[in-house]
Amino acid sequence: MLKAVKLLIILGLSLNFTGVSADTTLATKTKAIGKGVRANEQSYIISGKINSDGTILLGTGFDVVHNSEGHYTVYFDAPFSREPIVTLGAYPYVHAATNNAGLSSKNRSSFTVFVTTPDSNSWLDVDWEFIAVGPRQN
Repeated sequence: MLKAVKLLIILGLSLNFTGVSADTTLATKTKAIGKGVRANEQSYIISGKINSDGTILLGTGFDVVHNSEGHYTVYFDAPFSREPIVTLGAYPYVHAATNNAGLSSKNRSSFTVFVTTPDSNSWLDVDWEFIAVGPRQN
């Protein structure tokens, strides 16, 4: 919890009872946050919700190719200046408790996703979503 509070302070965010709200200014002190974005860099955030057939349900700034069953590649319209941090989530399929979504490759311009059943025995086409965060390409 303490690290999360420090991160909120560094990024100029505040926590209240209705959620997290962002200040429009970035911190002026250069401080590394792990291997991610520095506090004085312009953050570039792209997020999206992808249909099982690879069509974009929500989000802009990227295209998606459905390579084969359970495999998708996201191409950013504008590359990041460094490899972004990407988080994924896959929606349950029929009665499965959860599905596994993972990155098989990632670079400044794109990333490739695979989705499998909970036992990892088969590839699966399901809806999934992502958030990519990194510094902007100048």
